[in-house]
Amino acid sequence: MDIPAAVRGSPVPLCMHANSPVRQRGGRPSPRKAARTITLRSCGEAQVLPVEQIVYAEVFDHELHIHTADGSTYCGRGHLSALEQRLSSCDFLRCHRSYLVHLPYVAGLRRYRITLSGGAALPVSKQNYLLIQRALAAYRLRAGRPHP
Repeated sequence: MDIPAAVRGSPVPLCMHANSPVRQRGGRPSPRKAARTITLRSCGEAQVLPVEQIVYAEVFDHELHIHTADGSTYCGRGHLSALEQRLSSCDFLRCHRSYLVHLPYVAGLRRYRITLSGGAALPVSKQNYLLIQRALAAYRLRAGRPHP
């Protein structure tokens, strides 16, 4: 049996995990009712954040900063690539080497800039612009949201 590091008592770095989704009858996961959270551990404290409240994440000075819909920012050590992998099934998109954005909060896309519903603007890498444009259009089509 694999015992988590936190239970064994060993130090736990910035920890990110998505909790198990809510299950439908028959034991199948319900994608629409997924109760997902991530847990950030930094300096011995743990913060549990609902994934749907995360607007975007960024890395600078080797520190991960997660910005939420209520305007809060949570910081800790970690890699954006690890967070991206954990949230890959939750409508997050890497728009730049230092930024990961949650698509429901994207208000618009202009050449090399994503504008968020709260007014913030994030850079878009030039080499990934068309990929990001297509991914955003596919998300909006899937979510039933018109193009701005």
